[in-house]
Amino acid sequence: MTILRELARRQRALDLSQTRTYRGLLSYKEARMAVSPFGFLRGSAKLFFEVLRQFPELGQGPGGEGVVVGDLHMANFGAYEIDVGKEHRLVFGLNDFDEAEVAPHRFDVLRALTSIFLARHELALSMRNALGFGEAFLRGYLTPLPRRPPAVVTALLGRAAERSTDDLLSSRLTRRGSFRYGPRYQPLSGAILKTLPAVLERFRLGLDPATRPTADCFVPRAAAFRIAGTGSVGRFRMAVLCTGKRAPWLLDLKAQPSRGAPAERDTGGSVSGAARVLDAVTRCLEGRPRLAGTSSIAGTSLYVRRLTPEEDKLDLAQLRRKDLAELFPYLGAITGIAHRRGQTSKGKLQPWAPRAREKALAQATELAALHEGIFALWSAEAPPDDATA
Repeated sequence: MTILRELARRQRALDLSQTRTYRGLLSYKEARMAVSPFGFLRGSAKLFFEVLRQFPELGQGPGGEGVVVGDLHMANFGAYEIDVGKEHRLVFGLNDFDEAEVAPHRFDVLRALTSIFLARHELALSMRNALGFGEAFLRGYLTPLPRRPPAVVTALLGRAAERSTDDLLSSRLTRRGSFRYGPRYQPLSGAILKTLPAVLERFRLGLDPATRPTADCFVPRAAAFRIAGTGSVGRFRMAVLCTGKRAPWLLDLKAQPSRGAPAERDTGGSVSGAARVLDAVTRCLEGRPRLAGTSSIAGTSLYVRRLTPEEDKLDLAQLRRKDLAELFPYLGAITGIAHRRGQTSKGKLQPWAPRAREKALAQATELAALHEGIFALWSAEAPPDDATA
């Protein structure tokens, strides 16, 4: 049995384990991953680091350590609102820290480059073109953020700013105020619904006392199991509609393991997973996403944030070649800034000499080729039936 086949089977075992509690989600996740090698990468963050452990020479590079995203790829940048003091600000930046961990900065860089090379199919790029854009990402990683964002980012922020809370709620709720059940939302058990007031109060009490809303702002009116993303599909996740003294708020509560993808294993624990994610967000971003905090339910750690109408992501299929020339250095700069904010005192971000950048591009090329091979073997094996998994 080849190493690649072992890794393909390892990914299927990870997905089986993660989705075992919720029938139907294994086929949902695998359908999203089966679209392309890039889709496969999006759903297999832990596998990326298993590949690095199997081929350690592909993970070597400049020093520097701190909080890394752990699941960095092109689709994990987007628009969202953050709280900066008492102000709310619409920004474009890193938007997913579920797999964050303290690790070498170069791991994020290598994963980002690998994602560019694998996304060349979605972007209609040759490998040579993709290498050029990978170089642009690396150049941006070492520079300050430009004063003006790329035109495609400005346009995305403009569209996001035009959406209203009514738009957000009407797309998810019925006229009676309950969630629209279907591919994105499913019913929750009565036992879970009964715990919601206590879950929300734990979350509220963990917020900054200076800006903490009163308890009557978190009256649960509707809730549903939420299905979103790719890599985290199978973890417990719910959306809760809260009403009270203020306008309705829609909250996302998502289960988090105690360790992120770069760690060799999850050590278990109760609330440490959500605290890990919140700490990464706080250290790496200019401000926290709206109402970001932690809670727990039946011993499961939950990362909580407010869902806002301004959230949006780049649509890779809509990006044009001229957009990419500006975009990739900008994404690199966003990553470098987050790394500098989250660096440890003993692991400050190290400069990347030209030779180190060339080596990173070569390593990411091999990593992309390995993932394409694993993807082919994973796709060739018939997936298990959800009902018998």
